[in-house]
Amino acid sequence: MRVLVTGAAGLAGRTVARRLAADGYDVVAQWRRTPLVLDHPRIWPWEVDLSTVEALPDGVTGLVHCAARSPSTGGPMPPVGEMVRDNVLSAQKLADLASAIPGMRVVHLSSSSVHGQIEDDRLTPETPILNPDLYGETKHLAERIFAICAEAVVSLRLPAIIGPGATRNWTVSVLSKIRAGETVRIFNADAAFNNVIHAEDIAAFATHYLSASSPEGGNVPVGSASSVTVRGVVATLAAELGTVPRIEVAPDIRHSFTIDLSAAAALGFAPMDTKDALVRYAREETKP
Repeated sequence: MRVLVTGAAGLAGRTVARRLAADGYDVVAQWRRTPLVLDHPRIWPWEVDLSTVEALPDGVTGLVHCAARSPSTGGPMPPVGEMVRDNVLSAQKLADLASAIPGMRVVHLSSSSVHGQIEDDRLTPETPILNPDLYGETKHLAERIFAICAEAVVSLRLPAIIGPGATRNWTVSVLSKIRAGETVRIFNADAAFNNVIHAEDIAAFATHYLSASSPEGGNVPVGSASSVTVRGVVATLAAELGTVPRIEVAPDIRHSFTIDLSAAAALGFAPMDTKDALVRYAREETKP
């Protein structure tokens, strides 16, 4: 099978591309702004702006769409035009082209942000969508676009992604503060937490889904397995750095939730435990 992986210069995209190539797939690795650093005889680079693409590379019968425009945690929202172009128009272009290919399979990296304000204690596919921000709105629209482009389509509603070189999320900022000897301020210290996923788990699922005999589809939340506490996240990362963290527990309580993996598990999703994912990430970031 020949698979197009978009956003292959990013953490998720390059991890997926490498895993697919290692497992014997031929991979077309799309990139636009960031130079592609992928060296494998089964990977072919493709530099293109997805919002203007007119044809898919020859022979492609699988698509893993990782490319997107997203805000950093606590940072400003990117301009509306850029969000619509990169998250909606690009999805529309890819979906139109994919729909013309018999047997096409699609894995779309969406986001739990589509749900907006989450008031349930467990995030499931049925959790209501309530006041999502612009990013969440564009990712939800992309889900709807991809849902009609092929018989086998799954959108993964992702939490924060970790792995070597991860950026712009809470877990990354916690590790950075621990390394700098700064105080880590947390809310809901004893609440359960599995709102993180290692990029390798995304890659493993993409490989499984593309090769499954009769894959189902849908929009499913994903995360890591076997939650730890929020305090435990900080302690686990600090232990791998060989230090004792400085933690400040905020007095106010915020609503927290865990991610229900049952819908994803029914599709073959089998991630690392939360603690294992955190340990792996910390070791990857501290390699000499």
